Amino acid sequence: MTHIKILKIITFFILSLNASALTYIGVAGNYSKVSYEPMEQYNVKPAGAGLGYLVGFRSGFLGLEFSYVGTSATGEIIHDGLSNTINHDQKSYTLNMNVFLNPRLYFKFGYGVYKVNHSLETDVADYTREAIANTYGFKSESHGGLIYGLGFDFFKVNRGLNVFASLDRYQFDSEGTTTTVQLGIKYLFSLGFQSLISR
Repeated sequence: MTHIKILKIITFFILSLNASALTYIGVAGNYSKVSYEPMEQYNVKPAGAGLGYLVGFRSGFLGLEFSYVGTSATGEIIHDGLSNTINHDQKSYTLNMNVFLNPRLYFKFGYGVYKVNHSLETDVADYTREAIANTYGFKSESHGGLIYGLGFDFFKVNRGLNVFASLDRYQFDSEGTTTTVQLGIKYLFSLGFQSLISR
């Protein structure tokens, strides 16, 4: 079964839920660590902080969530005896299905589009930049891939503000993943998905 078919099944299933679903919007800070095979060969694992936003719908033990997560990670390298820093900038746009294991703990699974761009903090000569890019597998492109993780709402509330945390893994490339810890707030209000699209 392809990723697109999985998304269609998830979306159809969520849209069939009743109109009493809760809606929420949120913002979160994050800390991410990148595991990318061409860089790991040289013990380079970029890490850094970022910011994300989300909007979602929940009915019972199921939910649908759209999110954006920005990641700005850096990793130190030494090439030809000179030190430099690799910048890993990643923008993740995802659609997740959330399955609540209890009122506050939930499993996340979905699909995302990841825009990845690698650059050097300190500029170098063209031939050196090309050599570094080839050695460390630099990318400047978009890919689709899976996302999965665990989330936790700190308070058992059906309305108003809540604090949440999550541990997520984004498969941004066949050779690379980004593991992200998020901590943020979200505001819940009564507006079901079906009632929203009928307005």
